[in-house]
Amino acid sequence: MSDSNCIKFALFGDTQITSLNQQPVDPADFRVLQRIPICPKGPLDPEHLTAGLPFALPVRFADKEPGDELIRLILLDTETTGLDPQKDEIIELGMVKVCYAKNRKQILSLEGVYDELNQPQHKLSPQITKLTGITDAELEGRHFNLAKIADFMADAGLVVAHNARFDRPFFDKTFPDLSSFCWACTIQEIAWQSHFDMPSSKLGLMVKEKGFFFEAHRAISDCLALLWLLWLVPEAFCELLDSARQKSCDLKLYGNTYDIKDELKAKFHARFKDRAWFIPDVREERLREIEAFIEDKVAAGFDVGYHVISTRTARERYKSQL
Repeated sequence: MSDSNCIKFALFGDTQITSLNQQPVDPADFRVLQRIPICPKGPLDPEHLTAGLPFALPVRFADKEPGDELIRLILLDTETTGLDPQKDEIIELGMVKVCYAKNRKQILSLEGVYDELNQPQHKLSPQITKLTGITDAELEGRHFNLAKIADFMADAGLVVAHNARFDRPFFDKTFPDLSSFCWACTIQEIAWQSHFDMPSSKLGLMVKEKGFFFEAHRAISDCLALLWLLWLVPEAFCELLDSARQKSCDLKLYGNTYDIKDELKAKFHARFKDRAWFIPDVREERLREIEAFIEDKVAAGFDVGYHVISTRTARERYKSQL
């Protein structure tokens, strides 16, 4: 290789490698990831769903103990034609049914899986096909079966999504007869970074942090990956259940918020809408943090405060994308 074609690598320290062949091989420079054992190796055919899964149902994670109160929940994910539930549509709905011991807050088993495709009114954009791998040909003639979905969800006490603020508005619009379930969100209701030392709340990155990988952006695989993560981090599952039981409130901030908007976004996921800043779905502990934050700002000379504009339970949460 001539010097003009040489690839140079700037390394930390004094060493510079001028050829790929000179790069030393150190096992510490590599990391091996395992496919999540319950995730499929590729897209599944919804008409032959169980045939493509790497397991037989039910999958036991822990044994039932005497006195356990068994509760079912649904982990749910959607793939859609876009981001706006008012004009876009669900093209894939994936769900897994999980049994857990309410008294111990422990996942016991995976009891069922559901995955179905749906042909939208308009052709898919190239971006959606690239993201999901779903094509117009796959969707042709496919439509959701409301009776099957209702039967699958009938005994669920809670629906869990990894971005319920996105998934629930789409779901409730598509299936208005099923819009009364209680919902919880594993992004909003688990402090992944501060409590569990995760690099972010993105599902793929958290799974990778635990040494696993999966094919993302297909609904059933995302559901199974989320189940695996909640089983690997049982304290996070406990935190989710505790949060789901609490009431929450939406706050509207007033006063001199412009100079603190970056802090509001970073600390409390505040959102700007209709010329005002809002902090949605605030639980008791977070409300105390916000109150302390505002008190500090007032003491520093800022004219800022908040109003509680609504309160809700898990049955009402995430119905809008605010």
